Amino acid sequence: MSKKSVPADLAAKFDARHPIHPDSPFAQFMSGLQAVSSERPVRPVVTPFGRRARGHCSARKSIDKARYESLLEQNVWRVLDTASSVRSFMTHPVVLRLNKGGGGAFHYTPDAVVRVGDVVHGDGVVLEVKARFFLTQNVTRQRTQNIARALKDAGLQYALLLDTDLNDDFIETLSALLHQRPAMGRWGPDKDPDAWDVRGRTIPVEQTAAAWTAAKAECDALLQRVMRRDPGDVDELLQLA
Repeated sequence: MSKKSVPADLAAKFDARHPIHPDSPFAQFMSGLQAVSSERPVRPVVTPFGRRARGHCSARKSIDKARYESLLEQNVWRVLDTASSVRSFMTHPVVLRLNKGGGGAFHYTPDAVVRVGDVVHGDGVVLEVKARFFLTQNVTRQRTQNIARALKDAGLQYALLLDTDLNDDFIETLSALLHQRPAMGRWGPDKDPDAWDVRGRTIPVEQTAAAWTAAKAECDALLQRVMRRDPGDVDELLQLA
């Protein structure tokens, strides 16, 4: 597989879901992603072995299957699927080759690449999902800082979402709400991923409609908070958490 084919394939998949405007920030984001992509295949995420939970979850905004290798990731994919600011996303989509300070390079697989905003002005985000505990470990701490610096140098927006960013009660409520949501079926351009019923066949009762509107607003606010902060400032992240 050539270096260019990996991100080009990603761009084609995002474009098939929602057309990429050639002058949009997201088009520039995909070009930047291509510049730091590697030929390495993504390691298997969903395997029959391992300590943590892993599998696929239903996510209407996910391109391909939404794969998770922890319950934390599964919950974050639910947030992305609910937030109205998210157009689409892909989980563990590509292995990046990033420059290391002082020379050399290292490889990094984002937990997700997220497309946010509208078609013309929307941008892209490299998203990492991590438990706060790991940031207290020197190896993870240094790697997180290296990733943040390298992606900033590459002109790619990077966000780090921690387990402490999620409210357990809200996630429990959101999970129950999504369980009630009508199935999407096969994706088509006539479908609205932000609607309660993507296919537009049912209208939710007033209580459900209000809960869905509130959940979308909560998820949008969460992502805005995460994207505004500096993912490379680990000390600040630990204080906020």
